[in-house]
Amino acid sequence: MHAAALEDFVETISREVAPDALWQSTLAFLADAGFDKVLRVRAGVSGVTVRTTLSDGFQTFYWENGYQKDDPFLRHCMTSPVAVATGADYLDRYDYLNERSRRLILSAAEDGFRAGFSVVAPVPEQRRALGWNIGSSLRRAEVERIRQEREPLIRLALVAVQNRLDGPEAVRASLTPRELECLSLIASGLRVKAIAAELGIQPVTVELHLGNARKKLGAATREHAVALAFGSR
Repeated sequence: MHAAALEDFVETISREVAPDALWQSTLAFLADAGFDKVLRVRAGVSGVTVRTTLSDGFQTFYWENGYQKDDPFLRHCMTSPVAVATGADYLDRYDYLNERSRRLILSAAEDGFRAGFSVVAPVPEQRRALGWNIGSSLRRAEVERIRQEREPLIRLALVAVQNRLDGPEAVRASLTPRELECLSLIASGLRVKAIAAELGIQPVTVELHLGNARKKLGAATREHAVALAFGSR
């Protein structure tokens, strides 16, 4: 039964081209296996890109607090040769984590990520790394049962799709709707005060959204962020 699900997934993605469609197919496959809280993390010389099913609120917390610089997943999971159990249900295993790292994990738990595991994908380039944090709102014991049954097939599914998820659509998908909206208005020629008036928010909030978008995209300037998100306009 589980092998048939993998075959169906591979057949589905063989017909998909757009990164967004591939992402949604991957999420559906993982959700069917019990994993409904997913993060895909790419780290390279230009910075960190995160694509996730976690809420905009969690993503704002992540970027505003600079976790892309010292995310425990980056430090401890993406450097491990074996899968690492992740999520708040496993905090009792990791006494070495500092308070800041624990705060991030507990914040993810508030968003529903209770237990999961890491999958680090091999990539040909030496200067970048790619990893998945496959999480669930289920309890630790149930996640461990599912892992015993399905982890090898999940790993095969991720290998099948991993290198097809990084087109321009995937870059935009790392942004929250508000960040994307602010960048779009910058691209249309509006300044910060005009964007604030258009959206009914404070200028400082616009600056915050634009700053978070730049960090996510690894952009040096707002204009660079617009180019990365939309291409030439």
